[in-house]
Amino acid sequence: MKRKRYAVVVVTYGEVEKLTLRNLWPSSRRILKVITSQIVKVPRFLVYLIADYRSIKHFINWRLSGYRSSLQAINRRQTAQLRQSLSTRAPELPEDVDIDVLDAYYFVPPYLEDMLAGLKREYDGIVVVPMIPVESAFSCGVACRMVEDTYGDTRYSSVRLMNRFWSDDALHRIYVDHLFSKLEGSSFMESRKKLGLVLVIHGTLVRDRAGNPRRCLPGSMKPAVSSK
Repeated sequence: MKRKRYAVVVVTYGEVEKLTLRNLWPSSRRILKVITSQIVKVPRFLVYLIADYRSIKHFINWRLSGYRSSLQAINRRQTAQLRQSLSTRAPELPEDVDIDVLDAYYFVPPYLEDMLAGLKREYDGIVVVPMIPVESAFSCGVACRMVEDTYGDTRYSSVRLMNRFWSDDALHRIYVDHLFSKLEGSSFMESRKKLGLVLVIHGTLVRDRAGNPRRCLPGSMKPAVSSK
């Protein structure tokens, strides 16, 4: 009996881990290609100009602030935890099924679309897990486009893309517990004054200065709000 092979791909944006201009340049160009090009047509020469300017600006700011991205490291740990969890539940799976858990990224290698193209030839099915709970054309929408570009009309039979994390009560509780665990014992929590919690995210422009709706929207934002 032929064994069935399935891949679970844990994906997020991805940031440059080793801070060099050589690493920043391709990442900046991919951001313009994957995100900005969905909203406005950017001439080819401007793509390189903007990407190079952005790379130099990030290089200077990150070097001065001592910033080092931990995004990939976090995503790799989450991937490993999911792999371990599935491994412990292997007895619950059919005997002829193998599951591989992999990490991928939009802006740094391994690129999601490259991985999807390779997995298409090797696996019977793929589950894409975007680790971005707020859904928009800028977040899980990127994965949707890459799946569509790779699989076309067969994507619904071969690929499942997990979504609606923003409405998951268990995720809300994880966020709230994490937030208050960081504040536990701090002077902020010891204050006798009335406290408030404001959850914010970058906005999406939906109308121009004249109040007219945008003809091209980058996506809808759906908030997840909890309190404790």
